Amino acid sequence: MSSPTSLLACSAADVTLERVQDLLEQNLLEGRNLEYKEQFSSRLVETVAAMANTYGGIVLVGVDSTRHLVGVPESTVDQIANACHEKLEPPWEPEIISLPLAAGEDSFLLVLRVQTERAPRPVLIDGKAFIRLTGRNAPADRGQLARLFAEANQETRWTRAILPPPQLPTGSDGAVSVDFTVRTGLIVPLGEAAVRRPFSERGIELLIAALKRSPLRSVLFAWARQLPNGSLMDFRRQGFNRAHHARLVWKVVINNSLPSPIEVVVVANMPDQYATPATLLQFTVDLTGRIRKLPQGPEVSGEWRLGLPMLYPTLDDLTATLTDPSCCSCPGRPSGHQH
Repeated sequence: MSSPTSLLACSAADVTLERVQDLLEQNLLEGRNLEYKEQFSSRLVETVAAMANTYGGIVLVGVDSTRHLVGVPESTVDQIANACHEKLEPPWEPEIISLPLAAGEDSFLLVLRVQTERAPRPVLIDGKAFIRLTGRNAPADRGQLARLFAEANQETRWTRAILPPPQLPTGSDGAVSVDFTVRTGLIVPLGEAAVRRPFSERGIELLIAALKRSPLRSVLFAWARQLPNGSLMDFRRQGFNRAHHARLVWKVVINNSLPSPIEVVVVANMPDQYATPATLLQFTVDLTGRIRKLPQGPEVSGEWRLGLPMLYPTLDDLTATLTDPSCCSCPGRPSGHQH
């Protein structure tokens, strides 16, 4: 089920007309992170500024008051972009995703994604900083304005850092060769003691041990038990590893010549450019599934499907693996660091 939060967090390629229609069918009221606009207006720019200064959110342009798609001309994209650059201080525009409503017609649904981590907060309009309340915008009071400017003064590079989207593997024909990939992870600021330090062997071994006792591993074994004739490769180093880059893999092996139907790749990475101190540790966990239909081979035949309900505990356990202190041990993490 789509939600404003999921539309805001997913990759741009995953923002589809079907997902927006699913959201509209829920008949959600406008709130702190959602607003509908039938067409472009100056108030739209105010909403962009207000969402940027508070929680972020989604603005759907081309939706009327009854939650029906009416569409707007494609030229509305330029109107929004120009108005944001003219009215906002500093000039800034949200991500604008244009979805055609019908082939050959100039009618589009625009999805504006206002992401606070990308906005140069505070975002001012006509000298005022608006904030987002439930279904409406309001000027920030003295205290709220002070907090926004204090945040800007204290901001460091790592507070703007976001995980890059996963690269979906493709086949020889260029088509995506997996059913899904779920990425989660952490970006951890490092203390001075960790600058330019490589990953230690002990740190990598601790990470492997932590993954082996994590909630994620348990749910992966539950998946694997449903596969025919599969063997397991537990978390271990595989592929490209070096002093500032560790790659650990867990997977089910049906046949060494066939792709793994379920695979988890954990990467810990610190930039190691010459004379550039590493101040951020990037830690990603990618769960990839090829479960819609297993490749044909001598040890597997027919079709095997995994029910959608299995994904829910998997997502919960992915989160727990990153946030539970008892199972998290990042290599290079300063002593006493907490997520």
